[in-house]
Amino acid sequence: MIVGMGTGNVGGPTYFAGSRAFSDRGLLRPRDGVCAVAIVEEAGASWPTAGIAYPVGWTAADEEAGRPAEVLWRLVVGKAEVPGRYVLRTARFVEAGESK
Repeated sequence: MIVGMGTGNVGGPTYFAGSRAFSDRGLLRPRDGVCAVAIVEEAGASWPTAGIAYPVGWTAADEEAGRPAEVLWRLVVGKAEVPGRYVLRTARFVEAGESK
């Protein structure tokens, strides 16, 4: 399930990282040394911000499946925390455990 404020997702709206630096990266790994990032409602936007994403841990690498470790995020939109933990894939926050 993808959650957020964008449109076109059956499971809910979409949130994006508010920095163009994430748009060309497939995923973020723990070794990338990331900090909190702005959340925006449109892909490629940097403003207005909808909230903030905080790194809270990482997923375990699965070498057999070819999946590296990824940073896990806690999303806060406005003053409300979005349920679940998320990974960042090509600037889009996706609920951890989803394949895309």
